[in-house]
Amino acid sequence: MKSLYTLCLIILCHMASAQVELPDPSPEASFSQHVGYTRMDLRYGRPAARGRTIFGGLVPYGKVWRTGAGRCTIVQFDAPVTIGGRDIPPGAYALLTIPNTNHWAVILNADTTKVYGRPDDYRTTTEVHRFEVKPEKTSRYYESLSLMLDVARYDAELILAWENTQIRFSLLTHSDSVATARLEAALKQSPDNADLLGQAAEYWALHYNKDVPRQLRVVDRALAIKKSPWLYRLKMDIYIRQGKPVEAQKTVKEAITFLREAKPEGWERTIGLFEEELRQIR
Repeated sequence: MKSLYTLCLIILCHMASAQVELPDPSPEASFSQHVGYTRMDLRYGRPAARGRTIFGGLVPYGKVWRTGAGRCTIVQFDAPVTIGGRDIPPGAYALLTIPNTNHWAVILNADTTKVYGRPDDYRTTTEVHRFEVKPEKTSRYYESLSLMLDVARYDAELILAWENTQIRFSLLTHSDSVATARLEAALKQSPDNADLLGQAAEYWALHYNKDVPRQLRVVDRALAIKKSPWLYRLKMDIYIRQGKPVEAQKTVKEAITFLREAKPEGWERTIGLFEEELRQIR
């Protein structure tokens, strides 16, 4: 009996020592992305289809899904965001879903300690938000679960795709409101700072193209304080965006006159660039 026990122990030890570390079939993925003033972090396990039917098969319809493999999928924000029409405080949240054929529920839960490997693991007491999205068919096949952020200016869209199905929903950071408030406060404190005036006009013009009359007033005020090729180019760009070629050409000619008179460093090359712009304005 003792010899049999010893033999079994030897066999088990040999099996353990002979094991080879193999690739993870559902490797963990993570990424961080700054969107406006907000940092977004996401971590999830990436299972592969491997010939299986995913939605309605491996992932049942109508049941809570951890939206990944291994540990629960976690999304984190370091500033408030708006998702699905609700303001979400900064923090880390488990991202779960309930897939269906014509609609999905997307869930944020404050409890990130659970695996959520089984639907009965879920508790609504720590649920922060739940909203619905419509699934879409994709033009390409996604072998592995893929979560992606598509950044548009200072907001983002989270896209989940697997097999031939995807969902998407917006993450609003309100960074434009914050930036505008900061610019307004800075301008109030330093109303005669030409660089700051130019920065404000450039933000309004190039990022959101709003309040055009104010853009031009601010640029003209900046130019009255301190002329520079950058400010002239900004004013030219504003007119071009407004479809006003005559005004844009006039601005370029004013810039060339300034450069010939002031002769700042690199003025000849800069004149050449402005002359090229003048030929292209129609």
